[in-house]
Amino acid sequence: MNDDEMRKAERAAMGFVSREDLTIGDSVTWLHETRGGYGYCENVHGKVLALGPKRATIEVERIVPNGEPRQFVKRCVAYTSLRRFESARPLPRSTP
Repeated sequence: MNDDEMRKAERAAMGFVSREDLTIGDSVTWLHETRGGYGYCENVHGKVLALGPKRATIEVERIVPNGEPRQFVKRCVAYTSLRRFESARPLPRSTP
C-alpha cells in the first residue's frame, strides 16, 4: 500500500469523504469554521444537492429567531470539510 492509499484509508476511517464517496441526496456533516472562531469548528447537518470537481453544494438550515419558519440556504463547500452524517460523532479519546 503506497502513501496515497494509506492517507485515503485513514481519512475514510475518520469519516471524511471524497467526491467518489458522495451521491446527490446524501446526509453529511459540514465542519464549518466560523470567521473569527479561532480554529473552532461547528458541526452543521446538511444534504448534498450537487457535486463539482472541487466542491459540493449542500443545503443547510439557517438559524432564525423563535417563531419564524425554518429557512434553508445553499453553501458550496470543499470535500475536505465534509463527513458522512452517520460518522459525525466525536472521535474517541485515547487513554494514556
